[in-house]
Amino acid sequence: MKKFIFYFCLCWGVITIVGCNKDDDFDSSDNDTDVTAIDESQNQSYVLLQEVPSDCQEEANEINASLLAKIKVATRSVDGEDSYPDYYGGSFIEKDGFLTISIKGDSVSGVNRIKSLVNSSLLKFKRCVYSLQELKNIKSHLYSKYAEMSTSLKSNLTAIGISQKNNAVVVYLADCSQSRIKEFKNFYDNPAVVFTNMGKINTDNPCLSTQLVNTRSYTTLATISKFPIGAGDTCLISMSDDKPIYGTFAFRAQETSGQKRCGLVTAGHVVSVGQYCYDKDFNPFGICSSRIVSTGNAEASFIPCGYLDEFNINNYIGGSSSSVLSTTTNKPGEGTYVNKYGATTKRTGGYIQDIDCTVLSGDKTATFSDMTLVKCTADGGDSGGIVYTYISKYNTRLTVGVVYGYPEKMGKNYLIYSKADNVLKALNLKRY
Repeated sequence: MKKFIFYFCLCWGVITIVGCNKDDDFDSSDNDTDVTAIDESQNQSYVLLQEVPSDCQEEANEINASLLAKIKVATRSVDGEDSYPDYYGGSFIEKDGFLTISIKGDSVSGVNRIKSLVNSSLLKFKRCVYSLQELKNIKSHLYSKYAEMSTSLKSNLTAIGISQKNNAVVVYLADCSQSRIKEFKNFYDNPAVVFTNMGKINTDNPCLSTQLVNTRSYTTLATISKFPIGAGDTCLISMSDDKPIYGTFAFRAQETSGQKRCGLVTAGHVVSVGQYCYDKDFNPFGICSSRIVSTGNAEASFIPCGYLDEFNINNYIGGSSSSVLSTTTNKPGEGTYVNKYGATTKRTGGYIQDIDCTVLSGDKTATFSDMTLVKCTADGGDSGGIVYTYISKYNTRLTVGVVYGYPEKMGKNYLIYSKADNVLKALNLKRY
């Protein structure tokens, strides 16, 4: 633990970068686009009982967000989607707090154009082969050919993403053996595409056709004024052979129209519309009113509380009043450390690997875009859990995402989440 704390303290040792007209602006290690797996240098995962702050990466994320906002303003959008200039190859938040920007083409011109938009001693630059827009176009074109794939290819394809650090489109396969990679390349071969082993996404769908009797724990009600419930708490659905079937509540939210009811959000596959949700002690909380489980950029459900006189819906993470989830949402960049709290594995955390992942559901009937892959421990029952960043100097925990599931072939050391902003928009909700 001492080594771990010391490691994070190193993040404050920021070194000034030299002028933009020299090759010294660029990282000495050129990008290697022949990699056959996502980068493993940030793949250490920590199972902790305490939160890990990302203070040293906060400024880099702020600079990155400012840069992306300005690039999007300066660049025309295609079909309503953001597009990027041809010199911009993507960005990556380093562990030590630097922001690495990939530049394609004329290095001096590209660096100068970036520094005309944002300038900081935290900026580092590296050359790349492909612009981010080229990678996005390749990813989009590849997905557009999904209908033409053979049954074998479809069954083996789990997701398609982009590694901005590796400057590559990543194809995630259930079986990433050389023979299956060759099979895929025979259908679609592009030097910008690399492969990694993911397996199918385990969403441990707990939805059952049977419904529990709506009973209430009156003995418990007699000893407590209101049941506390919030981020990271158990979302109990039913029982199967005396075993609980459950997911996790992510955060509290309120409808932006209609009855403007207050309630909790979880993953879409955890509960169906019309189905009851309970707290960990089987006290009925409410009935699911809306659910997103088909193609879109989020997978989530909303359960308005049907017993507001009995529940205290709070923003405490894991029930701790000293760990309060902010109502402010955040979209951290690739490389950022995030924390997760789920009903099964509790608090874990790790580094973001891919912020632009298009995921195919296990039965291939739905596709979720703009998902995020994290090197972070998760297990069955963590679905719907809260993903957040912790800025210790402000004692702030920003709402980042809702856990979707974990890739089987990556062990239980990765998870995929829906971005919080996408969830709120899709379900017509707001944080409060």
